[in-house]
Amino acid sequence: MSLLFDSSLHYCDLAIRTKGTADVYVDFRMKEFDAPMEEIRYYRGLSYLYLKQFENAIKDFDFCISKKFDLSDVYFNRGLAYGSDSFINQACMDLKKAKELGNQDASKYITEYCK
Repeated sequence: MSLLFDSSLHYCDLAIRTKGTADVYVDFRMKEFDAPMEEIRYYRGLSYLYLKQFENAIKDFDFCISKKFDLSDVYFNRGLAYGSDSFINQACMDLKKAKELGNQDASKYITEYCK
């Protein structure tokens, strides 16, 4: 997964820097891989999260949740995006949901955000 994320981050960053949008990235990934849109949007959301574009990350994670894709990780990462964007109540709800769904990393952030 790390190699795929690194590749995703590289292409998303390149698309944003050259075109100002990550839509080019989605088009590229759909042509390169026969992957479902929710998987593509998940990795684009991770890229946005890494690039500190929290609103865009949240939109992609919302899409993934609507498609029920990898829910524990999506809720976890959306919680991180909300927390980084100072939406603490939403961050806490998502992190607690991620923990409930089995995400082991959520507990650390629940302690940090949900005091």
